[in-house]
Formats: sequence, C-alpha cells, structure tokens
Amino acid sequence: MGGTLSSHKSQSISAREQVVQTIGLLEKKIQHCEFQIAQLRASAKENMSNKKRALGFLQRAKAIEAQQASFETQRSNLEYQLSVIDSVAMQREVVRVMTVAERQLRPRNELNVDDVQTTLDSIQEHIQVSSEISDALSAPMDPVSLNDAEEEFEAMMQNPTGVLVPATRLEPELPAAPTAELDLGEFASAAQSIVPA
Repeated sequence: MGGTLSSHKSQSISAREQVVQTIGLLEKKIQHCEFQIAQLRASAKENMSNKKRALGFLQRAKAIEAQQASFETQRSNLEYQLSVIDSVAMQREVVRVMTVAERQLRPRNELNVDDVQTTLDSIQEHIQVSSEISDALSAPMDPVSLNDAEEEFEAMMQNPTGVLVPATRLEPELPAAPTAELDLGEFASAAQSIVPA
C-alpha cells in the first residue's frame, strides 16, 4: 500500500508540474497576442487614410483576439485541472494519515484497564508531590509576618494625612527614683570638690 501511495504522489507531482509549465507557456502566448493586437491597432490608426490597409490590420487584430480568447480558455481549463490535482493529492494525504491514525487507535492486547488505572494513580501521586514541593518553595522566607504588615496598613488607614505615626509610642526609659534618704553632707562635700572655689 505504501508503494502505491508514493507512486501516485510522484505521478501527481509530475502531472502538476506539467500543468504549471503549460499554464506558463499559455500566459506568454496571451501576452504576445496582446502585444501583436496593440501593434496592429496602432498600424490601423496610422493608415486611416488608406481604408483598405487599415481594415486589413484590424482584421488580423480580430483574428489574433480570437486566438487569444482560445488561449485564455485553455489556461482557465488548466487552472481548474491544477486545483483538481491539488485536491486529489490532499485527499490521498488525508486518507493516508487517517489509515495511520486508525492503526494507532487499535486496542493493544497487552494493555488492560487495571494497568491504565495504576499508571494514572501513580501520575496523580507524582503531581501531588510536585505541587507540595512547589508550594513549599514558593512560601516567603522573610521572617516578617503578615500581622506586622497588617498593623502598618491599619496605621496608614487611620492617619490619612500621610504623616506616619508609629503604632506605639516609645517612652524613654528613666531610672527609678531613689528610695533611700540622701545625706546632704556627703552631697555638699562632693559638690565642693567638683566646683573650684
């Protein structure tokens, strides 16, 4: 079957090439006819004083126009055949691909539903483990908690002026007040030693 398809393919390619070449030849002939017609009409205009001669040029132009119309019809027919050749080649390719696909879809004796289910379960486990690893790797490593960010956000919402005020006011730590009685004599002698007289 493979040899038949490839021989059809090579035949269709060579037929297609022949049609394309013939269309090209016909287009050149059509262009040549257009050139001849234009020259004959120009000659007829130049010879309007000689009616017989001008009519002769116009008759030849009309004959070439008929020939040109014939070439155009032939070209149109070949263009249609070219589309048919392309369509047949595409249909053959579609049938070939469908045949290959059908062979691949035939059930294999070595496969059974339990094996397929076991394989699907194993794949599902791998997907779950991979998802857990991905979640662990995408977790933020920054020790700043979400609560800290929420507190700052609430502070911003409460202060629409834009001046940031800390959430808690920091009071300087002062030393505790002395509880023992102060001996003024000791204080006075210490003060005198510091202050020069």
